[in-house]
Amino acid sequence: MDDEEQLRTYMCEALTNAGYRVIQAANGKEALAVLLSRHVNLLITDLIMPEQEGIETILYVRKNFPNLTVIAMSGGDVELLRVARKLGARAVLCKPFSIGELVATVNYVCWPAASSGSEIPDAEEDSPWPG
Repeated sequence: MDDEEQLRTYMCEALTNAGYRVIQAANGKEALAVLLSRHVNLLITDLIMPEQEGIETILYVRKNFPNLTVIAMSGGDVELLRVARKLGARAVLCKPFSIGELVATVNYVCWPAASSGSEIPDAEEDSPWPG
């Protein structure tokens, strides 16, 4: 979930190529409509957006979908990422991030047994997201 179409497309392509099925949403209201109509295993949300911000969405998800894993991302405010973690985000991404960092983070939160409690792997330096 991100209001930047170029970033959503970039993330969708990267995660689809990594074997994940992806549903895009431009804001929290669109994301909540998806959550209410389909089974979703993971929500990746930007924190600063129009319509409904990521923190508001995380609060709703924690209350209504307590088992849904959340990854929060932001390029504007590191403190906001800390707040997202405290509110239940399993991981955070600071924009800009590479394809490698995105996929490694998603793998880490979706397949914790495979990571054996290790930290999120280092990002691939050669694949920065556009923009």
